[in-house]
Order: sequence, then C-alpha cells, then structure tokens
Amino acid sequence: MKKIINFQKEIPFENTLGEIVSISLEQDIKKDKTGFRGNFFIGGEYKMTSGSNNIDRFDFKLPCEIILDQKYEFANASIDIDDFYYEVVDNKILLVHIDLSIDKLEEIFFREKPKPVVLKQEDMERNEIESEKEERVEESKEEIKDHRKEEIMEEKVEEKIEAKEEDKKEEKIEEKKEEHRKEEKIEEKKEEIKKEEKIEKEEDKENLEERQGKKIENETDLTSLFGSMKEEEYKTYKIYIVKEEDTLSSILESYEVSLEEVKKYNEIEEIKKGDKIIIPYVKKQKD
Repeated sequence: MKKIINFQKEIPFENTLGEIVSISLEQDIKKDKTGFRGNFFIGGEYKMTSGSNNIDRFDFKLPCEIILDQKYEFANASIDIDDFYYEVVDNKILLVHIDLSIDKLEEIFFREKPKPVVLKQEDMERNEIESEKEERVEESKEEIKDHRKEEIMEEKVEEKIEAKEEDKKEEKIEEKKEEHRKEEKIEEKKEEIKKEEKIEKEEDKENLEERQGKKIENETDLTSLFGSMKEEEYKTYKIYIVKEEDTLSSILESYEVSLEEVKKYNEIEEIKKGDKIIIPYVKKQKD
C-alpha cells in the first residue's frame, strides 16, 4: 500500500528575494516506533533583484515528523520524496511544497471481537452517582439560564419604563417652554398696546392743546372783530361745523340768518364737510 503525504512550509528571507538562481532538497527522515522523523535540507542561490549580478547563498533546515495511525503496520515501509516545487511570495517568502511517498504500508484488520466489559456493582453505583451529578449540573445550568433570561426581560421592561418617563419629562419641559413663550408674547403684546395707548394719549393731548389754542385765537379774533359794536345792541355768535348732509341754504334757514350777514364774517363760496362757519345773531339790548 502506498500513501502520499504533503509537506508545506513558508521560509522567510531577511533580504529581498528577487530571483531563485538554484535550489536543492535533501532529507534524513527515518522510521521510529510511531512513524517517521527527520529533517529536510533546502539550499541554493538567489538574487535580491532579477537584474542584479550579485548572487547570495541560502541554507535552511526544516524538521519533519509523521505519526501514522495504529491501523497501519509499517515495519517494512520506506519513505522517499515523490515531488518538490516552490514559489516566491511578496519577494520575501520562499514557499516550498514537498510530497512524501510512504510505500509498503499494511493495514491491520482485527478479526477478534473485543471482549465485553463487565462492570462491578461498585462501578455501576459510581456511574449512577456521576450521572446524577451531571444531570444536576445541567439542571442548574438551565435554571441559571432561565433566571438570567428573566433578569434580562426585567431590565428591558425597566429601561422601557425609564425611557417613557424621560419622554414625559421632556414633553412637560417643552410644554412649560411653550407656555413661557406664550406668556412672553402676551407681555410683549401688552407692552405694544401700552405704547400705542401712550402715543394715542400724547396725540390726543397735542390735538386738544391745538384745539384749545385755536379756540383762544378765535375768541381773541372775535373780540377784536366785534369789540367796536354799539352799546345799545349785542350779538351772539355760533361756530357751526358743516356736516356731510348740510347745504348753505339749510344752514341759513335753520339759524334764520341771511346770506349777507354770514358773508360779513366768512369768506364762503361753497361749503364742504368739516368747514367752520360763524353764524351771527343780532339782538337789541334791553333797557
């Protein structure tokens, strides 16, 4: 019987391995009680680069050990090199492949049936105790696993509860922030309204002062205008503000005054809403 055994080994080089110039393989493998042991001797020459003229030497010793299965009888067996090849890897490693041929192996066939093992009572009891121990150990392991699963489930439930509580807290914080923003907007609106009211009051005050000033001016003008009247008569004057539906005729008719009298105190051709007209009343002074 012949058997092929493959041997493979990576041999690192200290220098760059550009090109193998020559290589040789020898062995001193011998039989012993369990198989074959010995060494491979690989030597040769190489260049660091393929274009280099410098050639360096290399030598390596590779231990080899082959342990055969007990089903083989190898007393008459012999070993030899069946094939050898190599390759260079990354310009740093020499990878060698060696096929060993072991010839004249004999396979042993057991014809006799193995004798049955007879256990004593003590051995049987011991085996039973060991079996029970193993079962209890397995049960304990299962219980531990189940307990751990329960703990993991509880931890997950607690994590979910905590996460929900955190979400609720964040929601409440956001609600408070939103309420605060609304309150700030309301306060800003109130401030704006106050400012507008203040401005309106100031404008109303200015308008009132302006109207009062005009009234004083009008009274002064009227006094200067009508101060030279005769003592035996006096006049009452009304300043009428024209409304949208008024006409000059309707105003004269309402106050029973002529157009000539009105034109004495007013430069008037046509009237419009908002115009001011001086209306005179002439009365005799009572004795």
